[in-house]
Amino acid sequence: MPQTLTETALVTIAVAVSVQAIVGVSLGIGSWLALRRLQVTLKAESAALQGRLDEALVHVRSAATSVSRFSAEAGGVATHAGRVIDDVSGAMRVVATTVGAPKTLLAAGAAAGLRRLLRVWQARRASR
Repeated sequence: MPQTLTETALVTIAVAVSVQAIVGVSLGIGSWLALRRLQVTLKAESAALQGRLDEALVHVRSAATSVSRFSAEAGGVATHAGRVIDDVSGAMRVVATTVGAPKTLLAAGAAAGLRRLLRVWQARRASR
């Protein structure tokens, strides 16, 4: 049976459409498998990244705790230093008062003595 040109063209078109359908189905299955593998890989990478972030978060929390503790201790040191400065200035006042007291007492005694001498001198002058 000889085939005519039309029959040959129809057979060629049918074979081409069949091959095209097989290639399309194969591409669809391949794409679906690639998508599933990509999802599995992304889930694994996401879990690994979450683990790394958790480790980093532990270190960040530790650093934040250290900074907080350091600032609290620095505040305590500053408060203690303020108290020491107050104590030293109070001690310096006491020393200044103690050192200055004899001079003050001497000046007050001299002034009182001068007042008495003036009263005595005025009393003698009034009696003459």
